[in-house]
Amino acid sequence: VCVCDVILLMRVCCCCCLVQMYSCGSLAPKLKKRGGGCMNCAYSRDQQPWEKSDGCVYLLTALSEKYPETVAKYLPSLAQLSTIRQFKHHYNMLENIWKQLPVIMTRVKKKEVKAVLEELIPSLAYSLRGDHQLSRVAAESCTHALASLIGRNILKGRVDMYTPEHLSIFEAVIGES
Repeated sequence: VCVCDVILLMRVCCCCCLVQMYSCGSLAPKLKKRGGGCMNCAYSRDQQPWEKSDGCVYLLTALSEKYPETVAKYLPSLAQLSTIRQFKHHYNMLENIWKQLPVIMTRVKKKEVKAVLEELIPSLAYSLRGDHQLSRVAAESCTHALASLIGRNILKGRVDMYTPEHLSIFEAVIGES
């Protein structure tokens, strides 16, 4: 997935001062005196493309609080991002998508969420049956949130309509009835 659209959104976000900064905090000055901490770090590497996309997921989550209509336009890109699996750390990115998606889903309209279900369901199923435990647990949590938002039977109906081969996976998570 080309993240150009999301990068454009990041530029908008920077103007709105919503970019989140991460730091090791107040311990850094104390650790520097002892030769440690992030202020004395000589290790550096280029950011991987998946890490940029992962950051954009968090950015969309932050933006969804004040700009849900704008973020809703990027849900198809987020769904498409969940289908990319040709890199080593794709489970980590999927884990973060499944952790952030419930937050985004509660802020945008249900109609927008339902519009991307067809593309999300196979990726959710992939994580739900996968061996990567953190991704699987995050996908289970996301599935429960999705079932709560749109209704368990509606979700099961959509799974059955789009990918009936995954219905048993979803029923195991959200129950049969």
